[in-house]
Amino acid sequence: MLDGPTVENAAAVAGTDGPTPDPSTDDAVVIARDVAFVPDGTHCVSGVTLALPAQGVTVILGPNGAGKSVLLRLLHGLLQPTAGTIVWPTKNRQAMVFQKPVLLRRSVEANVAFAANLDRQTPRAERLRRIADVLKTVGLGHKER
Repeated sequence: MLDGPTVENAAAVAGTDGPTPDPSTDDAVVIARDVAFVPDGTHCVSGVTLALPAQGVTVILGPNGAGKSVLLRLLHGLLQPTAGTIVWPTKNRQAMVFQKPVLLRRSVEANVAFAANLDRQTPRAERLRRIADVLKTVGLGHKER
């Protein structure tokens, strides 16, 4: 595994030599202590300690293969850590948007067509008209092609 993911915000630092956050922070929405995920002997995530506050923006940085997505899956309970603990002190609504490589690797037109569920059975002229309407609605009419 490459160097692990780094979580940065005012109250959390993970995967660095920075200060360990106080896990008793009153405004923390999730607290992780010494979390590791080691399936089949492969260290995907190890030694992550953090307390994410309810306010602000948190950024998880790291190169491909560093464990960013694994960390998110652990924090959301989609994977069970092989070591450490993850606690949600209060019942907060949470959501996770999974990465879909099919988006953003295409043209704007193709992404809108995909999101709008426009298939090849819709006549081309109709597809192009609908795509243009959607792009104009959200202020991206200049990105049609």
